[in-house]
Amino acid sequence: MPPTRTMSVDLSWRKREFHIKDTHNSNPSPLYTIHCHSHSDKALSIHSDTTDQLIGTSKIHSATGGSTYKLYGYNGSIQAEKQAQTSYTFLSWAYSTYPGTPVQMSWISRGGLKTWDFVCVNDRQETVAKFSANMWAMKNVGTIEMTGPKAWDRTACDEIVVVGLTLYYGWLMRVTGLSSDSMGSSLLSMDKKKKKDKSGKQGKTCYEELGEVGDAVGILNDLSLIG
Repeated sequence: MPPTRTMSVDLSWRKREFHIKDTHNSNPSPLYTIHCHSHSDKALSIHSDTTDQLIGTSKIHSATGGSTYKLYGYNGSIQAEKQAQTSYTFLSWAYSTYPGTPVQMSWISRGGLKTWDFVCVNDRQETVAKFSANMWAMKNVGTIEMTGPKAWDRTACDEIVVVGLTLYYGWLMRVTGLSSDSMGSSLLSMDKKKKKDKSGKQGKTCYEELGEVGDAVGILNDLSLIG
């Protein structure tokens, strides 16, 4: 196995889903599907496509800046720390070297012009994972890179995905000021309008097709997601 494992993170606004795939495969199938709840915009359900199981759920708490999650039935929390740099702590079972006792881990947030990195370090301040978010992407929103002896460990990967995606989703909601449900609803309304137009009109011109693309871009621009 390579010393590092890199996974791509794609976002479908229309379906309100994240899809995580292994970039080491030439024709990868999803490893995880993360659903953003339609009636509770700040809650996630994380499904492992490898084992065909729901492995975790999470909830973003805007008032505190933290989050709570459940992984394999265990309750956990992500606490925002006020230090020189933004960091978040959580208790890890996957990376603990003491049976029956979790170890405290940290995610450190580092921003740039194009990407925003969330670096996960263990209790010895060694990097075990990094979530690099593409600030300007609409679909391929980022990558997760796992390093160290547990880079290919399924339990560790499940934990990094649940905690990392929860952290990223909370950050995404803050920087865009938008819920995934709002975005999905906007695009769905546009779809319904187009289907209604199609029922009464046939043979669209190329200009009409381009107009529909323009409608989609306009929605994204109005929501301050592009442009």
